[in-house]
Amino acid sequence: HHCPGYHRKGTGRGEGEWFMAIRRNRKRAQHAGPSRGRQSIMRKRELLLETLEDRRLLAGIPQLAGIQSNDGQLLDDGDVLNIAPRELVFSFNQAAEIDNATLGAIQILGSGQDGQFGRATASTDLNTASAVLVQFTAVSSGVDGNGIQVSFTRSDHGNASGPFVVVDSTERTIALDLNTNASNSTTAQGVLDAINNSDEAASLVSATLTTGNPLTDIAAQQITYSPVVLAGSNDVVIEPGFVGLVDSAREVVFRFRETLVDDTYQVVIDGSSPVGLKDLDGSQFQEGEDFSLVFQLELGALVSAVVPQPLVRDVGAAGAISQQLDTIHVYFNEDDLDVDSATNPDFYQLVYTASSVDSTDDVIFKPSAVSYDAELDRAVLTFATDINQLTDSNGDVIRSGIFRLRVGTDEAARPTPLAVDLQAVVADAGSEFAAAQTVGRNLLVAVSGDQLSDGQSFDITDDSEEKVTKTFEFDTGDGTALHPGANLIGVTADASFTSEDVATAIGSAINSAGFQVRATLDESRITLVHARQVEHADIVVTGDGSTLNDGQTIIAIDEIGQSHVVEIDTGFLLQVPAPGSDPTIAVTDGQTFEISDGTTSVTFEFNLSGTTAVASGNEEVSYSGSESAADLANIVVAAITINQQSLDLKAKATVLTNGVIHIGGITTPTAT
Repeated sequence: HHCPGYHRKGTGRGEGEWFMAIRRNRKRAQHAGPSRGRQSIMRKRELLLETLEDRRLLAGIPQLAGIQSNDGQLLDDGDVLNIAPRELVFSFNQAAEIDNATLGAIQILGSGQDGQFGRATASTDLNTASAVLVQFTAVSSGVDGNGIQVSFTRSDHGNASGPFVVVDSTERTIALDLNTNASNSTTAQGVLDAINNSDEAASLVSATLTTGNPLTDIAAQQITYSPVVLAGSNDVVIEPGFVGLVDSAREVVFRFRETLVDDTYQVVIDGSSPVGLKDLDGSQFQEGEDFSLVFQLELGALVSAVVPQPLVRDVGAAGAISQQLDTIHVYFNEDDLDVDSATNPDFYQLVYTASSVDSTDDVIFKPSAVSYDAELDRAVLTFATDINQLTDSNGDVIRSGIFRLRVGTDEAARPTPLAVDLQAVVADAGSEFAAAQTVGRNLLVAVSGDQLSDGQSFDITDDSEEKVTKTFEFDTGDGTALHPGANLIGVTADASFTSEDVATAIGSAINSAGFQVRATLDESRITLVHARQVEHADIVVTGDGSTLNDGQTIIAIDEIGQSHVVEIDTGFLLQVPAPGSDPTIAVTDGQTFEISDGTTSVTFEFNLSGTTAVASGNEEVSYSGSESAADLANIVVAAITINQQSLDLKAKATVLTNGVIHIGGITTPTAT
């Protein structure tokens, strides 16, 4: 079903636009529209850095601290990702200085769609009638290990020498000549030692004895098994676009050459072979141990083809061909879609562009009906009239023109492109990359003046050789002076300001800041030219704890570009009243409460000084009766903290204000 002249203009992964004129290929990003209803698997993560022994730190033995994707998330074994990472950052212990020449030991494999991983292998009994069984395993992962050959000959060496080994690394062959000397015949162990103790041979294969006596004589047998050819792996080695040390000698960046597809992937670090990862001083990764981690990629469905006004053949005897002028066929990949979303007309927007790149004159048409066939992986879009009879914003029949089809999102028309006169704001761009000028960084002001806090700020760094940074601080007029600093610029923002007023104030401050960055405004949007980096300089918390959700994260990026994730632990709040005589509104002698972390439960009992002891098994919270609510809250927290340490209660208590205690911890605690 292909109609010449209609081609795809790729945009996002899942969400795609299709032009009926010009083809431009681009990678797809995140799917937003018809989906299979897959749920993102979100995990609470903590950055767990292994505490190494002093001996290791001094030796500089490389130890892996964590693997981080470009979105700041730490990879755990078994993770399921819904967005394809563009790069992975491998962070090693503080003392590590990774040898750049050994970075080939870091590999990422695709399972070949079977979800299984295994290196190429071959086994032989060396013609011993199964008395021994030797297995050869490729050092190279994936299909690269297939085809390696181990060949055997035999001769009398006239001495006690072991097998002679000749390796051709280019042809990937290992030749072994066994010793048939009557007093020094080669054994199975001799074959293992000959290969595993040869750096050249061990860089291709490893040899292990899976069954039998290692002292079995194998040279006396006729050789009918040579050559032994390794095979059996369908794993795909993912070719990187770049692998190298970027910010420090302890951080390795692995950038993908192409966007990863749906599959199971394995991260492998070779630490045991002669070509394994090493430190600059020659220390082997993890003291000679290999590392592997598996993650799965489940992306949204892909649009594989779009056929406007398709030609179809009548299924009847006549077999006549007709063109469906009011129809567009959209073909997806083999991922089955959720029927409700796949048949939602809002997820298919046919945009008449009026032959311009300006979105202000776009006209959006939605199909009157959508049908979806999971067997054909096809959605049929039917419009109210023939596509060439649709009318523009003036009511005129379009007849011909350029359309684009947006698949997978239901947002309103795209915002108007910002026009930036580069000649007016910057000098001519240089002819070398070092003299290039940064354009296209955007700021969107989504708050009004009454939502800003005095002292809130952000940083902008220009792309000059000096990389000048200016801090822009909001001054809401509450009388608080601006923080001192030669590079600090005030931005006046009254509470009555609209978002457009705030954007105007920011733009004026940027353009008068005395560095190379220039701002162009369009309502509440700002486009920056010459801005190398835009960062929040502070975090301002508005509202109270009720607005936070457990598991929310804040990602902070330090000066070397390393991301740090802080996770919100909401737990719950415990209001402690002051002591008194009414148990409905005050703490009284003998009252109890229980805290559980899901494994350990502890009952706490209030005990007024001078009274009888608490019940057996309860933990005492002793008080005098004259305390305020704040004083009693401190006493309760002290009791919880002591039991947290002595009874392994994984619940942390923190005093807030006015007798309020926050209870949180590693697991979700409960209190009764």
